[in-house]
Amino acid sequence: MVICSKCGAGLSQGALFCEICGQQVSSVPGEAKSAFEDENISPLDADIRLADDLAAKYAALDKIKEEITDTEFAMKKCEVSSTPPRYSTFRFFWPFFIIALGASFVVTLIAALIAASADSDLGIAVAEILGYLSIPVVLLIGLFVAKARRNAANEELEAKERTMMRKSDDMHRKVVELRNMQGDITIELSMYKDKVPAPFRNKNQMLRVKSMLETGKAQSFDEAIEMLARPQKY
Repeated sequence: MVICSKCGAGLSQGALFCEICGQQVSSVPGEAKSAFEDENISPLDADIRLADDLAAKYAALDKIKEEITDTEFAMKKCEVSSTPPRYSTFRFFWPFFIIALGASFVVTLIAALIAASADSDLGIAVAEILGYLSIPVVLLIGLFVAKARRNAANEELEAKERTMMRKSDDMHRKVVELRNMQGDITIELSMYKDKVPAPFRNKNQMLRVKSMLETGKAQSFDEAIEMLARPQKY
């Protein structure tokens, strides 16, 4: 079984191009003709095979173009801003202002109730002091907690950004490979630019050429092209 030198896919007997990646099996059309002659293939069968292989080649080129477009569109979604957003400490710290006020009130109330039950003016003064002291204590604790939460949130953002950047790099490499394949196929198809006019350089037209050759409407590849150029007569 013949194997494609580019992608490793199996090739049908006498194929000019790989149906998977579009790699040309023979370097020039003349070599392909020689291969047909060695297999005792008639000129008509050779033209049928040429039309079939060109159809596969144009289809592969269209598929690559579509894949490049889809990949480039996906790359835009993975773009990371040069100034990516970051969480501030205040985002996680401000709730502790409310907590501090509530803690101050609760501490003052409890201490005052204890002092009142003991009928101690000094106890009430101490209760007020404890209430005031509870505010900076809560805020200090809140500051440490807020910083820890901020750091964790920012690390998560950075991890997502690194993932997006890796995806973007992978897709960029994929686009480069696809463009290289596109260039190779375009160069190989350029060998047929004199044989295949621009309006017929696509899969559907080549399949029409193949059909005309198989049904006997045309006796050669060139004749089929000429007939397609005059669709009003056929």
